[in-house]
Amino acid sequence: MLNEVTTQAQRQLTELIGRRNDSHGNVQSHEIISSRELSELPTDLTNLLSKKQTNDLNGILRSLYELDNKFAGTNTIEAEVSICVSGDAELLFEDCRKWFAKYVERRLLKERRRNKYPASHRFNQLYTEFHELFSPLFNRPQSLGYVFFDEPNKHATFHFFEAIFAPFFSQIYPNHKLRDPKLDWPRREKDRFVSEAHQAELLLRLFAGQQRWNLNRFYPFLEVTAKVSKIRSSANVHRLKAAIELKNELAQVAADIRAMRPLLVGGNPNAFVADIGSHFIGLQWSLRFGIATLCIGATREEVVREVNMPGIGAASLPIATVHQDGHLSDVTCPWFTTSNWKNPDAWAINLAVLEFVRDFLFEKYDKIDLNAIRVKGRTGEYTEEEEVQVLAVESFDLELGESTSSIRTVDVEDREFRIVSSLKRNTFLSRLKKFGCDWIPSKGSHIKVRRDDHSYPLSLRDEYNPYIQKDCLRALGISTQEWVSK
Repeated sequence: MLNEVTTQAQRQLTELIGRRNDSHGNVQSHEIISSRELSELPTDLTNLLSKKQTNDLNGILRSLYELDNKFAGTNTIEAEVSICVSGDAELLFEDCRKWFAKYVERRLLKERRRNKYPASHRFNQLYTEFHELFSPLFNRPQSLGYVFFDEPNKHATFHFFEAIFAPFFSQIYPNHKLRDPKLDWPRREKDRFVSEAHQAELLLRLFAGQQRWNLNRFYPFLEVTAKVSKIRSSANVHRLKAAIELKNELAQVAADIRAMRPLLVGGNPNAFVADIGSHFIGLQWSLRFGIATLCIGATREEVVREVNMPGIGAASLPIATVHQDGHLSDVTCPWFTTSNWKNPDAWAINLAVLEFVRDFLFEKYDKIDLNAIRVKGRTGEYTEEEEVQVLAVESFDLELGESTSSIRTVDVEDREFRIVSSLKRNTFLSRLKKFGCDWIPSKGSHIKVRRDDHSYPLSLRDEYNPYIQKDCLRALGISTQEWVSK
C-alpha cells in the first residue's frame, strides 16, 4: 500500500511541478489567452458539488476570466508581478483561500466515518480524489489561475496530511498547533501505530521535499526573535492587550510598511539589514503571499548573504513572511501563521517584530529627497522602477500638500500621516476627470474608466497605490510626466 501511495503521489506532484518548470527547474512563462470556456466549471465537477459551492466557485472563475482578459497577450510572469505588487486582486486571493478551505473542512468531516481504515489508505484516497476533481482548474498554463490556485492546492494536501496523521505530525512538529487534533486513527494495536507512524514519516519526507513544507525554519524565527531582549521588552508591553486590539495594530503597522515600499524597493539589499542587539534581521521585498520576507541570524555577514540571494530562503537561516494584514507566516506554506504557534504571547511577539521593522524602514524613508524625485517626474527622466516612485511622491503631494525636500517637513506629529504613497478614491477619480476621463458601472465592484478609445477596469477601493495608478494611466494613454505636470 505504501509503495502505491508514494508512487502515485510522486507522479501527481511531478506533473504539477512540471507544468510550471522547464527541464532546468526554471519557471516557464506563457502568453495569457482569455478563454470563455475557462469561466465555467466542467459538468463532471459541478455534479459533485452543492449548488452554493458551484455558484461560489463559478464566481471565482468569472473573476479570473476577467483578469485573464485584462492581461491577454501579456506573459504570465509579467502579469503575476503586476497583480501582486498592486494588490488589486487581493479579494480574489482571499475568495480562493476561503472556498478551498471550506471544501477541505467539509471533506474531512465526511472522512471521520472512515476511521477504521489505515491512515495511508485514507490519505491516498483524499489526495487522489482532490487532484482528480480540481486538476482541470490547476492545469491551465495560459491563464493566471496558478497564481490563485497554487496555495489552495498545496494547503489542501498539507491539511489532509495533518488531519490524517495528526498523532505522528505532532511528534515531528511539537511547536505546531494542530488545526484539527480530533481527527485521529484508532490505536488498537501497538504494531499498527508503529506501522502508521513509519508510513507517515516516509510520506512526510516525500511531500516536504516536493511541496517545500519547511516548518523547521518558520517556528525557529519566532522562537529566536522572542528571545531577543529588544523584541521581548516590546512584546511585554503588548501581551495584556486583547487579540482583536493586537490584530488591529498589526494591520496599521503593515499598512505603514506597504505605504513606504514604493520609495524603498530597489535599493541596495545590504541596507535592509538591521542590528537588534544580539542578532540581525534582514528584509527582502516579496510579491506573492506577503509584503516582505524576514530572516534572522547571529552575524551581519550571514544575514547579508541571505538577503542578497535571488529568492530569500535558499540558505538556512530562520525566515518568515510578512502578510498584508501584518501576521507572520511560513514562506513556502503561508497558511502556517502566528496563530499556529504554541506560545501564549504569539501575537504580541508578532507585533513587536513588525514594529521594529517599521521603525527601521521609517528611518530610511524619512531621509528620502522628494524634490529630486519630483524633478525626475516633471522632466520625464525616470526609469520604469522610478516611475512608481514619481507617482508615490505625487500622491504624497496631492494628499498632504507639496513639501520642500523631505517627508519630515510636513508639520504632522503622527507618523502614519507622513507615510502616504496612495491616492484616495475621490482624489484619484477627480484627477482623472481633468484628463477627459469618465466612467460607467462594470461587473461586480468595478467601474470602467474611459478616455477616447481607451478603457481600464478599475476596482472600487478606498485608495489606489502607485502600482495601480501606473497600470491605469498606461491603459488610458496618460504618461506619468503628464500626470504630475497637470
